[in-house]
Amino acid sequence: GGVTAADGTYRIRVQPGQTFIVAYAVGPLSQYVPHTFDRSQATRFAVRSGQTIRVDDRAVALSGMTGRLTDAAGAPAGNVYVSFINVDTAAESETNTSADGTYDFTGLLVPGRYKVRFTAQGGSQYAHQQLDYESADVITLISGQTAVVDDQLLWAL
Repeated sequence: GGVTAADGTYRIRVQPGQTFIVAYAVGPLSQYVPHTFDRSQATRFAVRSGQTIRVDDRAVALSGMTGRLTDAAGAPAGNVYVSFINVDTAAESETNTSADGTYDFTGLLVPGRYKVRFTAQGGSQYAHQQLDYESADVITLISGQTAVVDDQLLWAL
């Protein structure tokens, strides 16, 4: 392993005759060459004795979601459990709304397609005012984007 220099370059000595993948951390998640978060999609580099391989990559910027949730009466929906479900991998991340009904999950999600679930006293629903996963809206996050997902619960808290 190693650490990049200020200009982003690095040099790592490896055992010849082996195959390696290159991983690096950007924020809280590891990425792999070529710019993927999926280890199984990483390029494998075979290194022979005396060989130097140049490996360049561009980090994928993390994405996120932010928004405001109200209850059916229009009051802020505080302390509601918010789940971000990656449609393609089924990976889930979660946070809670603040007392004013807002949540901020900026820079904490891998770019991709997500469904958002809100769980509070009284039940669960998906964005935007959908009662089941199949009907839920899909929010697509691109590299570095923060999507705003506001919603209103179908019941009062």
